[in-house]
Amino acid sequence: MEKLKNKKCLFFLPSFTGGGAEGVIIQVANELKRQKRNIVFLISNSDGVLKGKLDKNIPLTNLNNKRLLHSFFLIKNFIESAKPDVVFTTLMHSNIIMCILKALFFRNMNLIIRESNVGGIDLSIFQNIKKNIYTLLKFFFYPYANKIIAVSNEVKKELMQLKISKNKIFVLKNPTIPRNFKALANQPITNKWILKKKIPFILSIGRLTPQKNFSFLIKLIAQ
Repeated sequence: MEKLKNKKCLFFLPSFTGGGAEGVIIQVANELKRQKRNIVFLISNSDGVLKGKLDKNIPLTNLNNKRLLHSFFLIKNFIESAKPDVVFTTLMHSNIIMCILKALFFRNMNLIIRESNVGGIDLSIFQNIKKNIYTLLKFFFYPYANKIIAVSNEVKKELMQLKISKNKIFVLKNPTIPRNFKALANQPITNKWILKKKIPFILSIGRLTPQKNFSFLIKLIAQ
């Protein structure tokens, strides 16, 4: 964090749609603002339930575009105008867009991207074609990022399979624990379904998508 002192930091998201990745980047931006860092926030469109989570004192620019691809040159123009020292983004689509922008227009831009998911398995032919296209784009353009945050060792392993230098990748797990987690943990359990259970159990919450990799969790527990 100290390296960001006196630096202008641009955070970018496609939208405020609810999700773990969006929540993390908002949390990081809020924390840096609390430390009185120079933070600006750029969004393709302001849809989504997480908008209210962003610190009201952080300058927010809305490009009013529903499709991220349509925002390509608007993002370019904003970067040229704002002249940030550091650009930080997450989500594969916005990571690729920022890496392409850096490769084409902003070679000196200090870009940090965050990769939050492993590839997973999808048997749909269409989805496999999309996945291959995204993999190629990541292979060619992710190396332009100055640093890549991987949320786990598995994500780091996948990035290294794309021939990305391991010196660019570092593992930083999600800062999802709230400040009052100890108080929350000590609250009495009131859920009747949980109270009826006589054996220990593990609760995992997430969308049923390949990226969440529930199959890995099931195999791990079954061992």
